[in-house]
Amino acid sequence: MNNITFNIAVIGAGQLGSRHLQGILKSKLSLNVFVVDPFQGSLDTAKVRAGEIAHHHNITFHSTIDVLPEQLDFVLIASNADKRSEITKSLLENKKVTNLVLEKVLFQKLEDYQYIENILEKYQVKTWVNHPRRSQLFYKELRQLLKDEKKLEFSFFGGNWGLACNGLHMLDIISYLTDSPIQNISTQHLDSKILESKRAGNIEITGTLMGTTENNNRFSITSTYSEETVHPLSLTINTAKKRFFVQEGLTCFLVESSIRNGFKPETKSFPLIFQSDLSDQLVTDILTNQQCDLPTYAEAKSTHTIFITEILDFYNRTTQQKVSICPIT
Repeated sequence: MNNITFNIAVIGAGQLGSRHLQGILKSKLSLNVFVVDPFQGSLDTAKVRAGEIAHHHNITFHSTIDVLPEQLDFVLIASNADKRSEITKSLLENKKVTNLVLEKVLFQKLEDYQYIENILEKYQVKTWVNHPRRSQLFYKELRQLLKDEKKLEFSFFGGNWGLACNGLHMLDIISYLTDSPIQNISTQHLDSKILESKRAGNIEITGTLMGTTENNNRFSITSTYSEETVHPLSLTINTAKKRFFVQEGLTCFLVESSIRNGFKPETKSFPLIFQSDLSDQLVTDILTNQQCDLPTYAEAKSTHTIFITEILDFYNRTTQQKVSICPIT
């Protein structure tokens, strides 16, 4: 294994892709790293951030996937959602890819989900979706604390944190903590005003999503609207015997209480690892063990299609349109 040099590609070198790149460059494996983005500004950002990491890898920057080698051991696609289906199709039809990680939101059109699944099966590509909370030690430990609990209630709450863009992360971690797929989502309590996203051509929403998992655990996910800055995201989990309050942000902590100690709160802090530090372990796990902490494409597809269906229906009802593309990324 130590004598093998792997071919790695990062497609989409913007803010998130360049952070993935930093993490990949920290790997102790031997890598040929190809960075692809059609925009020179994104490549320039990636070059600067790559220069911040001391590494021993070969790295090159390109504007098209045509120059990639015929065989790729690992590819991460961090493009915007509106281009991801097209990029994935073109890549797999022209290159041999063994392992693939896709950023969310996966795709904006519902028909793309089955279409891409068919291509992944055709070319036998192992594929995961980047919902990185599953990789955080804290959430792994929290899952163990909840494994024997029944009838859980989850409540995410914060302000201006991007419910359309990031809501899928919350749905995925609920599914992970309960070991159960999302069954349904209600948009009844979303705010009627559609907001412009900081990413041109896309939208944001505020208000509350509600729903249940297949094992009948309930959840609500709220992003309030404010003219001010983002308010840190918190998570409250209630069971018959336990209470958990999780605060994310610059300072992360857990407050736990239970019937065992008379519901006396116990507080402990925990770190959340940045993406630029998670991608190192991600690429190492996949290349050496052919597995990782992230949900598979099939697992993520289920949640994504429910989410896209409901948000698209809400968008069409609110704007009185009949579009088939859900403009979130």
